[in-house]
Amino acid sequence: MLDRQCLSREHDELIALTTALVAQVTRAAPDLAGLSTVRWRFNRVLLMHLAKEDKLLYPQLTRSPSPTTARLAELFAAEVCGLAADYAAYMQRWPVERIEGEWPAFAKDTRRILDALGKRIAREENELYPCIDAVSTAGTAPARPSAPTPAPHRL
Repeated sequence: MLDRQCLSREHDELIALTTALVAQVTRAAPDLAGLSTVRWRFNRVLLMHLAKEDKLLYPQLTRSPSPTTARLAELFAAEVCGLAADYAAYMQRWPVERIEGEWPAFAKDTRRILDALGKRIAREENELYPCIDAVSTAGTAPARPSAPTPAPHRL
């Protein structure tokens, strides 16, 4: 199972990068170099995080013995597809060369996608990630007593 703390740290990093992006789009005019740097970092962290959830977290939680946890993971996995597609479309819609000429529209669209991602992060932290702890705890059964391990042979 993925480490919940690792996933939450990635959320914290995404939130910090969201703050930096909002600061960028709040400017009267774009700082394309600064904006590009923050967007690149945000994109890298987000895509890495989504891959972890998609390839590791959702499959593990959907196999949970708890039907509630399994169903919740299925719902979150299905929902993220739409959000990921929306984010990919946003990134394609806004290449650097278009941003400067349509700054107000870019700023509005950036706030919209960041708001959607922020709400998703909050839901994961409050609804889905507690299931990681429950599944991890349920999967940790007390060790069975075993026969004593023989002492190693000495030559």
